[in-house]
Amino acid sequence: MSSNPPRRNYTGDEKMAILREALPEEVSISDVCQKHGITPGMFHEWQKKRFEQGAMRVHNPRPPSMDLPAKKKRPRLAVPLVRTPLGLLHVELLT
Repeated sequence: MSSNPPRRNYTGDEKMAILREALPEEVSISDVCQKHGITPGMFHEWQKKRFEQGAMRVHNPRPPSMDLPAKKKRPRLAVPLVRTPLGLLHVELLT
């Protein structure tokens, strides 16, 4: 029975640093993966996700949280409202 090392959760910055290590052509992906204890499949999955996120930013440069719906306009009243000094509501009808 082989004992697997405990799983590790990498932050986004750590993943990017690992992906950058394999950018020079003289460094192999296998060596980088072995150094950090990850599989080449995991490396390629991170790479794919980063590529997709970058493509989304090209098409939509604003983060999704900033894509808010446009403000709805309040309906305008056809009849102007006027408050009287006593706080009563008075409506003037236009004819």
